[in-house]
Amino acid sequence: MGIDDFSDLLTQSVTIEPYSSSDGYGGATYGAAVTYKARVVGKQQLVKAISGQDKVSMFTVYLKSNAAIDSRSRITLPADYVPNTPPILAVGLYPDEDGIHHTQIYL
Repeated sequence: MGIDDFSDLLTQSVTIEPYSSSDGYGGATYGAAVTYKARVVGKQQLVKAISGQDKVSMFTVYLKSNAAIDSRSRITLPADYVPNTPPILAVGLYPDEDGIHHTQIYL
């Protein structure tokens, strides 16, 4: 699949706020929100979460980006998805012959 074909699939948008730090009370603080073109697919699958535990992912988000996203970041899905701000279970970077092709986020 060519990169233009992949881009044609990204008909939705998600907003990601990258994890910045922890405040004095243990709460997370986030950087500026960035909106990405995406494809959100409802797909149940078993993933290995960053904690090492097996978790069931309910959604997979595909991005044509290799932005610094990790499981501590906060993602907001389009309004018709419930939950609208699910936790990020795992993130995968998928290369092609030119480098990182796309990012998959498992929710």
